[in-house]
Amino acid sequence: MLPDPAQTQEEPTDLPPLLVANPWMERGGAEAITAWTLQALQRDFRITFATAAGVDWVALNQAYGSAVDPQRIQVAVLETAARLTPEGKATIQQRAAFEKRLIEEVAPRFDRCMSAYNPLDFGRPAIQSIGDFTFSERMTKQLYSLGEEKFRPKSSLVRRVTNASGKNHADSTRILQNPYGQVIANSDWTADMLKWEYGLHDVPVIAPPHDSDGGTSDRVKNPRRFACMGRVSPEKRWEVVIRVLSDLRAAGYPLELTFLGVFDDSPYSNFIRSLIEPRHNWIFVPGFVSQGNKLNYLAEASFGIHACDNEAFGMAVAELAAHGCVPFVPASGGSREIVPMPELQFRDEQDAKVKIAALLQNEERAGDLRQILSKRVQRYQGAEFVERMRDLVVSFFESRYAVAGRRGAQLDYMTVD
Repeated sequence: MLPDPAQTQEEPTDLPPLLVANPWMERGGAEAITAWTLQALQRDFRITFATAAGVDWVALNQAYGSAVDPQRIQVAVLETAARLTPEGKATIQQRAAFEKRLIEEVAPRFDRCMSAYNPLDFGRPAIQSIGDFTFSERMTKQLYSLGEEKFRPKSSLVRRVTNASGKNHADSTRILQNPYGQVIANSDWTADMLKWEYGLHDVPVIAPPHDSDGGTSDRVKNPRRFACMGRVSPEKRWEVVIRVLSDLRAAGYPLELTFLGVFDDSPYSNFIRSLIEPRHNWIFVPGFVSQGNKLNYLAEASFGIHACDNEAFGMAVAELAAHGCVPFVPASGGSREIVPMPELQFRDEQDAKVKIAALLQNEERAGDLRQILSKRVQRYQGAEFVERMRDLVVSFFESRYAVAGRRGAQLDYMTVD
């Protein structure tokens, strides 16, 4: 049975009900942002969290350093028949199936609705937090290279049918352009894309958080060790990381690499495994680790590398920098806002090799960059995110709009001057 937003909970019952949704909670930046969003709002609203599967709050808090209180969150599990991709990611079709149940079974009972990850249709104006553009097939093709050719989306009848039955570009445009809703971007780059593609101006930016205190470890760093973090999926282009560092090793730099990511049985994971296996003497793969162990690995590394083109923000990049791993990033997307130094931004694999080699030969400059970046990313700490997200959401629901009608009815939204 789905939770009733009016039902008594252990915590204050006079708080206004709020529906927050994220179709699929796995391990990645979107899940981290969702957890921190719930933490930001859990004392101001009685939250019902809608998702397609159950949530292990203890594991989620341990993974992302958040402090979601399970006693303050009711969970509405909306299972769908639509399948995930082999990489365990939600397809446009799966999102649409989840959205159908959301509109029919849950959303009509709430005046206040928020998507914690990309546009969702609640049947009423809502807050839409944009984490990337994978919800739009058109934007995905324009922005994301999706790694090796064999792992890129193919045009086929099946794919066209899937896209037609899911959220198409017109649907997302209708949701995002609703004049009574509120859109939130996770970077200036994301805000620029929303302006360019959807005509949205002055979209507020709330950068995702990390829970680091700025890298206070006293452990001596390995000057040859690189770290790479992220979901093992094609758009992250892990094969680029392996090729770049392999070529540098062949050129005489005895580099090592720690991959912090979860492998599964998908074709892409198996492909990356096949690249790592003959390099197991210098590529280390501990898998998904606890927060404490992750910090130990980062404390050992001197450098980081991230290969995802047009990353909307890059929480992994911020965390690498916070722990003294000087990160090299693509010269596109939101990661440039975290790492604004051109010497750390690469256009292609050759450019990456040249810039990495140059910094490896300049230990003094690498040390300076390590200090500069570890201080710079303190602006992305969790406390800042919690305060800004709370202020924006509370202001939206209490100050900017008035809701006429009763819960369960079709509501009208009016601007409050």
